[in-house]
Amino acid sequence: MKNDTKADAKASQGRHAADTQVQDTVQVDGQSAQPSDFPSAAPRKKRGRKALKVFGIVLGSLLGLAVLAYAAGCFYFSDRFFPDTVIGEYDVSLKTSAEAEEVLQAALEDYGLSVEGQGLSFKLDSEEIGLTLDSEAIVAQALEGPRMWMWPLEMQEHHDLDSVLAASYDKATLLESVKEQVDSFNETATQPGDATVAYDEASRKFQVAPEVPGTALDPEAVAEVAGKAASTE
Repeated sequence: MKNDTKADAKASQGRHAADTQVQDTVQVDGQSAQPSDFPSAAPRKKRGRKALKVFGIVLGSLLGLAVLAYAAGCFYFSDRFFPDTVIGEYDVSLKTSAEAEEVLQAALEDYGLSVEGQGLSFKLDSEEIGLTLDSEAIVAQALEGPRMWMWPLEMQEHHDLDSVLAASYDKATLLESVKEQVDSFNETATQPGDATVAYDEASRKFQVAPEVPGTALDPEAVAEVAGKAASTE
């Protein structure tokens, strides 16, 4: 009996071992394969995490480039005018403050004022007018208008900075230049005459002779009009 029991136990152990061996072996295309031979889900998860990491790096790089581009634009326009910008009639688009000052100074040197009316016609340059302008102050004030930190939008707009353009003139210099021209004109003009009272022999009465306006001009009046035009053009 003891021998039979041992034999049965060994047979049972053999069957269990066989069962375990069968359960752990799978046929694939006629070949046996162990579970360890199949790919696990872990590598797939690792690939997913790697793709997300790459996407994050790319997105971060793009955002970084956008920030750098924006900062570069702010720096670029901190001392430079936006496209399509004029000060008066002078184009200062994309010019630095120093370049804009040069534009205004060149315009001052080339400036000319035409004076015409009542038969009088002459032209004065900036020196004859005594015309001056503070180009540095004008440009500094002009740059305060547009907002550099809004440069992506400001680049799409037209900027007319005429309000900051201001010039001054020397009254004595202008009057001297104007007087020379007006005196020459008055040499052939009719001088004005005041109204007078005279005795008329024919009617034996005193009669009022009307005022004669004449065509001569007053140099100071002409200089005042010229000065206003020069300081506002």
